[in-house]
Amino acid sequence: MKNLLLLSAAMILTVLGTKANNDLKEGFKVGTPIIQSISTMEFGPEGILFLGDALSGQITAIDTKDMVANNTTEGIKIEDLQGKLAAMMGTTPDNVIIHDLAVNPISQTPYLAVSKGNRKELGFWRLPNDVSQASMIIKINADGSMQEFSMDKVAFSQTTLSGLIDPEKGETYRKSSLRVDAITDMVYHEGKVYVTGLSNEEFSSSMRIVEFPFNDQVRAASLEVYHAAHGAYETNAPVRTFVPYIREGASHMITAYTCTPLATFPMDKFKDGALIKSKTVAEFGAGNIPMDMIVYKKGEKDYLMISNSTRNLMRVDLDDVFNMEEGLNTEVKGFEVAGISYTSLPSNGISQIAYLNENNVLALVLSPGGLMELRSLNTKWF
Repeated sequence: MKNLLLLSAAMILTVLGTKANNDLKEGFKVGTPIIQSISTMEFGPEGILFLGDALSGQITAIDTKDMVANNTTEGIKIEDLQGKLAAMMGTTPDNVIIHDLAVNPISQTPYLAVSKGNRKELGFWRLPNDVSQASMIIKINADGSMQEFSMDKVAFSQTTLSGLIDPEKGETYRKSSLRVDAITDMVYHEGKVYVTGLSNEEFSSSMRIVEFPFNDQVRAASLEVYHAAHGAYETNAPVRTFVPYIREGASHMITAYTCTPLATFPMDKFKDGALIKSKTVAEFGAGNIPMDMIVYKKGEKDYLMISNSTRNLMRVDLDDVFNMEEGLNTEVKGFEVAGISYTSLPSNGISQIAYLNENNVLALVLSPGGLMELRSLNTKWF
């Protein structure tokens, strides 16, 4: 799902089997983790799959034992994905919802979080987690076959987040409960799991930093973003998707919000209890939800790729992001855009994206005919 280029050093250590990486699993126990919802999932080093569970407020780390290195630069294509999933799940394609996509950076194996739910309930503002809760993980093998990844008797570790938004917190025009936004996105970066979502604090948009291996040490900072389409600073809109990025030795978090501000935060400001104001570098237009975001390399340059609910894929030059000295601070009317520019890539119907290998980005693509496929996008063309 995220920028797995950042995991390259960890991948090398994994293949070499160093003691440092082996220590990551020392606290794991074997059993069947209790998981109420797979709100988001993300790979870390050594084949560890992290699951964010908004309903229980837990983060679970699972040893997939998926450790066979794959150095291919080839792509993947699976047509009629929901039809194949429906056959496995004993239902019809209209009752299969795909919530998330993650790729193991060691084996290049894709994993899907799926649920049985009425796809017709998905709409302009309703995302998969607003309709149903993912309860199953599907592993896609190298030959294209699929199997359920069983969580029975796996090695795992869990930690619980505190101060999440109340499960009974009011209904909105598009959600049954705001609790589904208690965990909106998650990424592993340099020994920590970063988690965005809503808290029960006055400034509810939060960034939680969880030490890994889990030791009950969790820091929480509140985030404030200038939302140019609304003409206001906001602290209650959750980050929808984000990636860490290292620029000239400094770590930054690049974040995207609904309607659609793109903003950065310096990661050294993520102190427990802090209220951190972003630099909003772009407003990419109202009436849209950013679905996923990765960093990839094209030639010698790094680019940001953003998938969206109502827009084509966007490509953003990261030089533009960090060369912008002053953030936006004035309202942008209607569906206008402002700040740095983006390139609209020739694609539509793409929800989830994930870094696959140096030549390919993997994407969930909904065709005009309503069929979902898993397809590689060659970065030479994107």
